[in-house]
Amino acid sequence: MGLVLYTVLTVSARYTKFANLPFPVDRDAPEVQRILRRMKTTIKAVTMLLFAYIVWGQIRSAMGQAESMGIVFLPLFLVGAIAPLVLGLKQLRRYQMCSHTERVPCSISSPNHRPDCRHRVTVVTIW
Repeated sequence: MGLVLYTVLTVSARYTKFANLPFPVDRDAPEVQRILRRMKTTIKAVTMLLFAYIVWGQIRSAMGQAESMGIVFLPLFLVGAIAPLVLGLKQLRRYQMCSHTERVPCSISSPNHRPDCRHRVTVVTIW
């Protein structure tokens, strides 16, 4: 089961166009692809670690060494699952496009800018 999970997560990390985002971004921009790929890779690593912890807990339970997963499992799972999503979406907010533009980030000086849009300034960072 772990191998199937790893394969599905690895294949899905390669295709950034299939990521469902709550706001439009230019998915062809290298910075956006890098952030999406890193976010998916982090989620894959966290998922695999949590899966390994669950299997380890099942083995310990079957051997009579433990009765439960422990009190730390739920907070660990919640932080591990939510943190990469929140941090990745926070980074992607810088590349948010206005809903009225097509594949062009909006700025105040842009001729496509409308006063009712929520624009973000595109900032390129190199890690």
